[in-house]
Amino acid sequence: QATDSQEVEDVQEVLNVERENIHVIGNVPDHPLANVEYVEKKEVLKLVLISRLAVEKNILELVDTLGETNLAIELDLYGRFNSEKYKQKVLAKIDALPENVTVRPMGLVLPEVVPSTLQKYHALINLTKGENFGQSIFEALSVGRPVIISERTPWGDVHEKSAGFVVTNKDECLGVLEQLSQMNQETFNQFCKNANDFAKQYYHESEFKPGFLNCFKIDD
Repeated sequence: QATDSQEVEDVQEVLNVERENIHVIGNVPDHPLANVEYVEKKEVLKLVLISRLAVEKNILELVDTLGETNLAIELDLYGRFNSEKYKQKVLAKIDALPENVTVRPMGLVLPEVVPSTLQKYHALINLTKGENFGQSIFEALSVGRPVIISERTPWGDVHEKSAGFVVTNKDECLGVLEQLSQMNQETFNQFCKNANDFAKQYYHESEFKPGFLNCFKIDD
């Protein structure tokens, strides 16, 4: 079983399995919230990242980018650092940030409180170098929070649906932060609703059940 075409290639290479014996079934996420609970838009833009805190998640580049804005921003990082060396590099970057930007490593967050945690923020930001799904991205959309993501995720359509932003470089990211910071409450609420609608559409259009039944040869 693989979740996408890249995993299919990995399975073939590592296990030497024929393509017809590999079932592609996407990750099965939790059902999106029925109704969005909006958060008040204030002067400080509150961002969140829930992820493994590793090199491939571009944490250093994210902190660097935040250091170049004059906006009032708070970013909370949830997750475990994959190495002490990388952790110290990130902490050094955080210590050098200007007073208008606050970045806080928050440690691990339990899966059952991820939805309520995400709802405390204005947006999730993840400038990852690559995701085959991006669980926390979908979870943010599910609870009605727009996302700021790199082009290396499966969620590029969020931009077209006004459910989030896709950025390819530092300047684009800075522009999106400015746009989101200056956004009024009405427009922001619409982005939140669009995010939730986007997640609902994905969930209802994904054929998870037939895929698993076929994979394990189970009669419905």
